[in-house]
Amino acid sequence: MNDRRVPVRLRQEGETTEILLLRAEEIRYCGCDIRERVVIVTTDGRSYSLPSTVTLDIVASHLGPPFFRTSRSSLVRLDLVRSVIPWSRNRYTLRLEGVDDEIPLSKDRLREFWQRIGWRRNPRGPGEARARRPQAV
Repeated sequence: MNDRRVPVRLRQEGETTEILLLRAEEIRYCGCDIRERVVIVTTDGRSYSLPSTVTLDIVASHLGPPFFRTSRSSLVRLDLVRSVIPWSRNRYTLRLEGVDDEIPLSKDRLREFWQRIGWRRNPRGPGEARARRPQAV
């Protein structure tokens, strides 16, 4: 991976606060909470909220290629993706290793997702283009 880290401020009692530096390998995925703050979920199951001034775009550009923006509200570490689940015609979800959470994958990002994991053709699924049948003359 890379040696980039994401600083996370830990709130502690008293006047001092500790800033934890999360390595990219420690991050499972990032999402947005109800208040649209970025929440980082780590491989050990902990979650950390970032300040409201930090957007998912900033985190994505900082972490780089091992991570993929699956929708407007989610960013995942690609090497932890276990399966792609068609949820409806236009929506998909990703299941990650070691987590029961399902991460949304927008249809607009599907083609780029398959390219990023090294698959040349999209597996056919709901909403994907199908071969046309020959028309009778």
